Amino acid sequence: MDKEKPVIRFNSENELARCGHWWEKKLGISDWIIEYRIVHFYESCLNGRYMGMCDFDSVNRVAFIYLANYPTLPQNSPFKVVMENTLVHELLHIVYLLDASGTDASYESRYLYDHEHTKLEKMARTLIKVRYNLDDNFFRKGSVL
Repeated sequence: MDKEKPVIRFNSENELARCGHWWEKKLGISDWIIEYRIVHFYESCLNGRYMGMCDFDSVNRVAFIYLANYPTLPQNSPFKVVMENTLVHELLHIVYLLDASGTDASYESRYLYDHEHTKLEKMARTLIKVRYNLDDNFFRKGSVL
């Protein structure tokens, strides 16, 4: 899994799992049982809204990570889509045990979840930038390596 640039698109679930196992070790969650799946962007688990989803059971240390099949993503994204970043983001949900199930309809609860979720994305991007020695412009649409 030593590459010079991040994976923009996973071509198979095997490739996704190999990359996921590499990151599991780095994030200290290799004791979890994690299944990786590539699904259509409009499948019910992603709902046409999310590029990835992590469904986990922290008691049994089991998780399912679903990433959108790259060709099914909308082409009008305002930012560069980097599926390895999405993978790291979903794995960070396990590290920090952050899911939406504890949120209720209150403004405060939703705000706190969104705030924590934003931190996960920032951490994921930082990890990708450090691993591949990238600058802040990398995630801007139109930038190249």
